[in-house]
Amino acid sequence: MNISKVVLVICLLAASAANATTYTWDGGAGTWEGQNWNGGNYANESDSNPPSATSYDYINDDFIIGAGGNVTSSERVTLTGSSINVTGSTLSISSTSNLPALVLGHSAGSATSSSFINSTVTLTGNGSAGRTLHMKNDANLDINNTTLNIAGGSNPWIEVDDGVLTIIDSNITASVIKLDGAVSNGSWIEFVSGNITLSNSNAVRGTNFGNSKCQITGGVGDVLVVQTNNSSSGKELAEKVKKGFFWIDDTRIQTSTSYNGSNIATVNSELAAQVVGGRFFQMSDAGSGGEQTLYLVAATKAFGPSPANGAVDVNPNGKVSYSSDGAASYDVYVAQQGNSLVLVGNYTAESVSMYELATALSLGILDSNTTYEWRVDTKNGGGGLLDTGDVWSFTVMDYYNASSFVIEDFFVYDNNTALLAVWDDGSSNSTGSVIDVPGLELPTDDANATGFIRPLGIMELGYDNSSSPYKSEADLLFENPGKWLLLNKNVLSLKCRAGAGNSSTELYVEVTDGNNTAKIINPLSNATTREQWKYWNIRFSDLQQQGVDLNNVTAITIGVGDGVTSSSGLMYIDDIELRNQAKLPEYQPLGDVDDDYKVNSFDLAELAAEWLLEDFNVIAESPNDLYLRAYYKFNEVNGVNVADSSGNGYDATVNTSSNWQGGGIGSSNCLLVDGSTEVNIPAGVMTGISDELTISFWINGKAADSPNMVDQVDFADGNSADHTKLWNRLQWDIDDANDYDGWNHYAVVKNVNSGEMMIYHNGITVARDTNMISLIVGADSNATLLVSDTNDSDIQIDELKIYSAALSQAQVVNVMGGSGYEIIQPINPLYTDADIDESGSVNLFDLALIGLDWITE
Repeated sequence: MNISKVVLVICLLAASAANATTYTWDGGAGTWEGQNWNGGNYANESDSNPPSATSYDYINDDFIIGAGGNVTSSERVTLTGSSINVTGSTLSISSTSNLPALVLGHSAGSATSSSFINSTVTLTGNGSAGRTLHMKNDANLDINNTTLNIAGGSNPWIEVDDGVLTIIDSNITASVIKLDGAVSNGSWIEFVSGNITLSNSNAVRGTNFGNSKCQITGGVGDVLVVQTNNSSSGKELAEKVKKGFFWIDDTRIQTSTSYNGSNIATVNSELAAQVVGGRFFQMSDAGSGGEQTLYLVAATKAFGPSPANGAVDVNPNGKVSYSSDGAASYDVYVAQQGNSLVLVGNYTAESVSMYELATALSLGILDSNTTYEWRVDTKNGGGGLLDTGDVWSFTVMDYYNASSFVIEDFFVYDNNTALLAVWDDGSSNSTGSVIDVPGLELPTDDANATGFIRPLGIMELGYDNSSSPYKSEADLLFENPGKWLLLNKNVLSLKCRAGAGNSSTELYVEVTDGNNTAKIINPLSNATTREQWKYWNIRFSDLQQQGVDLNNVTAITIGVGDGVTSSSGLMYIDDIELRNQAKLPEYQPLGDVDDDYKVNSFDLAELAAEWLLEDFNVIAESPNDLYLRAYYKFNEVNGVNVADSSGNGYDATVNTSSNWQGGGIGSSNCLLVDGSTEVNIPAGVMTGISDELTISFWINGKAADSPNMVDQVDFADGNSADHTKLWNRLQWDIDDANDYDGWNHYAVVKNVNSGEMMIYHNGITVARDTNMISLIVGADSNATLLVSDTNDSDIQIDELKIYSAALSQAQVVNVMGGSGYEIIQPINPLYTDADIDESGSVNLFDLALIGLDWITE
């Protein structure tokens, strides 16, 4: 696979340190009693005299209990500044005193992260012990696919003083789960899935709430309840929610009864005004002297509309979806805004196609640039009404006047499984095709973990026509018939590019309406061997001549092979769209400055705004070296260490010692970049960087193999929990790579304050965006990673510099060419389209060209 681009990704990995000893249980039964610390049961034991106190209080060691372990303790275990991680084991801890069986994070400032995974854990209290599992001081516990029994004592409970209790697909048995918000950081329960059985009627309690945030997040379970101590604290809870101190994620409050003369209904309504979503809490009457309780019940009212309420630019070929916890079926209604709702139908599924909405309104497709309202009423199993839904709305995109309507851009598929859920290849259509969505794998901070895959937005179509039927096809089957003629378009367009070393054969597209199929063969003789992207435009009339109903399109097939001869190779497919032929680039009037495919007074106004603008010189200016954070010359000849020449001591490493090569900038050495190369830059380089950043480097690659060179730059937060969060992404495209052979300098600059992000190629601005306002998350970073998604063995990198400032273009020119160096910055097309004749100046010649095309449309 040869994906012709090099992508620069900056990933920040959270730093961590472990000061305690780690003990690993090697399986089998055992205890944590007395001197058994030295009994040889720990495979990696390193302390000669581990703690032997019978209470096991204040233990500062980490414990890993691996598969097959059967570990018991008859005394309580209190961990401070350490963690316990149990995987595939059985763990039992009991307390013989009126104290918790297990305490995590005993000492302040000693954050811990523990886990129970695929295990059975029993924690047993004693006597009048309340909290049997006690989490405090930012002690986090993940419970995943585990059975956790909290038992013993009169009222054993889990108490989260400070930290996060995460429950995934597990079974929890206890009396109470208690949240104590009266701490500095607040406490969370994140219940994703599973079952929680709590015996106390006040099952989840909120104590004091204090002035901190006390949160219940995630899915939450139907059995969870929130307790307040009296009627005034019920009112207090409402105030806390209002002020954001107490946050109940995705919940809604239902009005109930009064308590001791207090108007609980008022409290409920105040909560309901602040918190919205699917599930909701209901406040009950516990009687005189009792405790008020908020408990979760299933929401029978529909919630979670998609598209979101008020959404704009909605694709009319999509779906509407919704959710409910208690409904057996749904009545869906729709209307153009301002009209009465009409019934679309009754559905058991939680989605309806836009096609069905349009049919209910006697339309072939929902109208362009039009707002629609819709409602979902929930029904019970007998067909009775449960709840009348809220009225939601969305606005359909302006597809009628848009230059293109996207059918497929391939960005929604994170992996091949997702692609094959929509497209068919040889695994199901009995041809020689294998399809995939190549992507860039961003590394995680765990060497054993799979990185986050960011799709590149293209489909790879491999063809092997060495046997019958001597063709390879990829099929896109439409769930609802395509209404192409109603979109004001008359061309089917797609981008194609051949892989290296392909066999020459036919490239074709088939369009079917279920009864008739039209086949169009690409007219280019080198369609399967040309290694540059090329638009292929197919006229609707050519499809209709073969009998296809373009208001009932059911499938598109992209095929390679003539059905007779053997052939093999790779094709890349991108951006399948419907276009108006009059709005294709080859049909655009020369005098059209504002890209509306018309020449009129608006083009004249834009020309006037850019009058006498011309190409300009940029003379090198020295940057302030105080902002140079790291400088890697890549002059090494062997090993994995990379010296930092900035003087700041940020020496880096590479993940292989075999990629050093000669022939770098200035005849020095350089680094080979292949599909697995990583440059690991240490913690501190990005620390404190939030507003301005510049990355400068040289790249050498053959144009034939790398026609786009550096055409996309992402800045990503590389913390393992945040791999999908990009600071910003900037892309640019070129049609001809011949001018990019050999060594080329690139600089990427971001300035949050001005919103600008730039890509400079050899000092010239080639990509620019003025709305890049996401902060650069550089604090507390552990590693900065330069990675590439190319397998081209000829790409080299040299002279990598990182600045904590947004360098000006003149300073970039200096970094690239040195003092006194000068470049000419073209104004077309990046800065203006008003230079119609591409002379480098907006002048009377451009005005004359507008005159020649005047009032053309």
